[in-house]
Order: sequence, then structure tokens, then C-alpha cells
Amino acid sequence: MNCSKEGKNGSFQTEIDMHTIEEEMLLLSEEMVELSSIATKSTKEKYSAAECIQKLRENSNLSMCRIPGDLCANYGDESYYEPKFISIGPYHLKNEKLGPSQKLKLQYLSDLLGRSEENNLGTYMEAIREVYLYEKDKYFEFNTSEISDDEFLKMLVLDGCFLVELLLKHNDGWLMFPGIDIHELNHDLMLIENQVPFSVLKLIYENTKWGSQNHKIKLFDLAVRYLHNGMERIGNHKEVESIDHLLHLLYICRSDRLEIFPTLGTQVLSYFQQVLLYLKEFHTLSLLIYCFIVIFLETYYDHSDADWRIFIYIAVTILLVVWLTIYIWGSYVFVGLVYLVIWIVEHMFKFNKKSTAKDVGMISPLVHGLVAIPTITEITHAGIRWSDISYTVPYKMTFKSKIMQAGSMEINDNSFSEFENLLLYEQIYFIPRFQGNETDDQFFYMSSYTLYLRNLVKTNDDVNLLQKHGVLNILPGSIEIDEIRNFFGKKRPWLVLNESHQKKISYRFKSLQKFVRKGHCKRRTKLTKDYFVNPIIIFSFAGFVMITVLTYISTIYTIMSYFKT
Repeated sequence: MNCSKEGKNGSFQTEIDMHTIEEEMLLLSEEMVELSSIATKSTKEKYSAAECIQKLRENSNLSMCRIPGDLCANYGDESYYEPKFISIGPYHLKNEKLGPSQKLKLQYLSDLLGRSEENNLGTYMEAIREVYLYEKDKYFEFNTSEISDDEFLKMLVLDGCFLVELLLKHNDGWLMFPGIDIHELNHDLMLIENQVPFSVLKLIYENTKWGSQNHKIKLFDLAVRYLHNGMERIGNHKEVESIDHLLHLLYICRSDRLEIFPTLGTQVLSYFQQVLLYLKEFHTLSLLIYCFIVIFLETYYDHSDADWRIFIYIAVTILLVVWLTIYIWGSYVFVGLVYLVIWIVEHMFKFNKKSTAKDVGMISPLVHGLVAIPTITEITHAGIRWSDISYTVPYKMTFKSKIMQAGSMEINDNSFSEFENLLLYEQIYFIPRFQGNETDDQFFYMSSYTLYLRNLVKTNDDVNLLQKHGVLNILPGSIEIDEIRNFFGKKRPWLVLNESHQKKISYRFKSLQKFVRKGHCKRRTKLTKDYFVNPIIIFSFAGFVMITVLTYISTIYTIMSYFKT
């Protein structure tokens, strides 16, 4: 059976060519149909999912939608997108399970009105009435919610007042809210189908009075402080224009798109961080220790023989170099010598050899699009370092200058829901607005983070290493390791990158693959995986190095003593 042939124009084409009756009888017609459906299933799923995402952005005014049931069933969990405690917006307004939350909204409306005698419900209604038809166009397939314009107007006022009062209470120092499960509330407020426009919140806030209006805080600052759980100071960031809703603002915060006002403190902190990185890069601490040892020896052996002092300096220098080479495991000389010694021993005694360093990472399947990259375990063995671990930018990951830069994602009961909703918002509404204009490396995308982890995480050991490096902060008793591995490894055929974004991440993937396949990194990987896997072996090798160094020092001392006598 011939499976391929050369096309007329020289292009390579793939086909199934049956030559004999016996071969044709191998597959019945029903089996051929089934085989054909299996072969095209992934392609159909990919296009159907992409078309489903495309339909959710009919025009540029849309910023909220209900996630289609097929998309939830095939590529996610419905609980990631459905509210548990409270309905915000039109899509879940008539959900009977969320009915009790209406009383809480009314209570918060009363609290907001009670902040000043000048506050009036009619004022809010009139302000929203002027824009509610425009705001309605921001919801995809609004008619499916089956609510009238009057119901929509009342809903905007009630939900908007609830959110404004919630932000004010949080700023007043309320850590817990009576009658509210804070974890369920945080889950519900970050759903793409459970939002009201941020412009509605601004209208309500502008028409709310309390206390001294001269010290009234911007709504943007209140929302940022709430999303950062009170960790950010008021007025620390420049206000972002054209915010869609709270989920959009959360996306801006998580992707490090907030611009900080420059202050003396931030400039000093930035300079101090650069100095620390410089000291770390050149191991200045080790050199300082060496200088202190030399000064001590200079003082202690001031009246000793000159040859003895030279010997002491040589010995201390050798010990420092040995310590540095062991500490700097990425040393080309150290790794090369160790690998050479083990290679000679292997060939002298003819040990059974599983693979050579040249074989590590050389065999990889043919992939289309982005190149295959090693797993977390493999890049750790290769000596790639992790740095710039940031808790404020959790969904950051990139490879640059032999270093993996990543954020620190906290894994709790709401993490997967937040992740999926932010990713869908980015895919449906955020990325299409830029049309390839945002190419600066300072910006990070949920999509690229997803692609990195999809390729890097294959086993539970990979998840454990991410936790060890601080990339994942897994709270005790929250989610099992298997669930984390499956979540990041699942298929998302609806995920699409624009041209500039794809070029950038493709370049990063190729750089990472090229670095791991270098001769030095492959030798280091083989040593780490095949030899230095047992503490006994490590201690034995350390003892061997120590004995060799002491023998070398003893030899020098003997030679010096001989010439002296």
C-alpha cells in the first residue's frame, strides 16, 4: 500500500493507494468512514471552536457574552463560567438559584443612599436612562436573556450601586462582608458573562455624594485596590481609559499594563534591584569572602616565610576556584571535565550505555507551527535559571538570555475559573483590538502563558518543579497535582495568536530549544539525569574532588619543601 507520491508540480501529497483486492478487503466501507472521521475530527473541532469564538465578536462594541454550551462541554468546565452566589448583568438575572442575592443588593443600595442625604435613587435612574440603550449593545445576543428594557435599566442601577458600595466598603477597611462568602463573590465578579459596563459604575459613582467631596477617591483607584486585595496604595497608578468592566480591569492588572506614577521611592527600589542583579551575576559575595580571608592571612602570617605565604595564597585561591565551579554548576570547564572523566570510565570498563549526550533532545516529532520545547524537568536539568518571579503579574512567562522569567500564580479554588475567563476575554475581545500593533516585550499575554505551560508541563514532577521555583504557589488542600497538570495540558483549539504575537513566541520557543540542545547543556542534562541522582553519588564525587585538591596541595608543599632544603 503506497501512502505518498510526488505531485505534478513537485509538491508532496499524501494519499492511500490500494493495489490488491486483499488490501481493499482489510477495511470495510463502514470502517473507512470511521477512519476518515477520526482523521478529520481534530481539524473539524479546531475550526468549529475558532468559528464559535469568531461569532462572539460580531462588532467592536461587544465586550460581554455568554459562553456557548458546546465550548464549555468540550474544552472546559461549566462551573468556570457560571456564578455561584450572585448575578451581575442580564445573562443570569432570572436564575432562581441566585434569587436570594437580590436582597443583599437592595441592602447595599440602601447603604449607598445612606452615605448622604443628597443621594437619590431617581438621580441614578435618570443618569443611566440616558445611556442604557447604548450599554445594551455591549452584550452579545442580549435578546437571549429575555428581559425588557425597563428590567435592564433597573438591573443596571441595582447591580451598579451594589458594586460601587462594595468597593467603598472595601476601601473603608471591611475585610469580610456580612452575608457574603468572599471566595464565591470573587469567583462571580470575574466571570465574562457576569458583568456590567464600567461606564455604568462611573456614572453612579459620579452622582454619589458623601463626606468631603474634596477628598473623593477615583473609582478606578478603588477598583484597582479591591482587585489587588488592598495591597496597592490609592493613586499609585495612572487611570486607564475605556475600561470595559471589572474583568477587563483585572486583565490589565494581571498582565502588567498598569502604568505607575514615577516616585523617588520606586526609582530607588529599581536601582537597588539592578545592583543586586549585578552582584549576583558576578558573584561579588564570593570575592568579598576571598578578600577577607586574604587580609586575615596577611595579618596572621605577617612575619612568616615568604614561600609559606605564597603557598597559603595559592591554596586559598584554588579552594575558592573549586568552590565557585561547584557553586556555578553552569561552568563549562567544570561540567566538561566531569563529563569527560565519566565518559572515559564508561568506555574503559565498557558499561552499558543508554544514550550519549549528543542523543539528548535530538529526536523530536515533526510539528507544524510552533516548535516543540522541552519540559520543565528537562530545562531544569539543562541549567536554565528562573528569575523575576512576580506576584503582581502571575501570568507572565518568557525565555530571554538563558533565563526563564515568570510570574507566580496562586493556585486556589478560584484560580482555574479566573484563568479561563481572562483567557477567553483576551481571545474574544482584547487581542483583536490591537491587530498586531502591540509587539513590545514588556507586555504579556494569557495566550502565550497558556502555550508555554501546555508544552512545559507533562508530568506531576513538572508541576512540583514549578512549585519549587515559585512559579506556582499551591495553597494546601486546594487542588490536587493531577488536576493542575491536566488543566494546563488540555487542548484549547479556539486559542489563536495574531501574526506579531506568533512570531515573537515562535522566536522564544526556538531560542529555548536551541539553548537546551547545546553541547554543554546536553552534557549537564546527562550528568544530572543519569549520574547525580543519588545523594550518595554526590557525596562520593565531592569526596573525590576534595581528595584530589588536597593531594594537589600536598604535592606543591612537598616540592616547595624540597627546593627549600
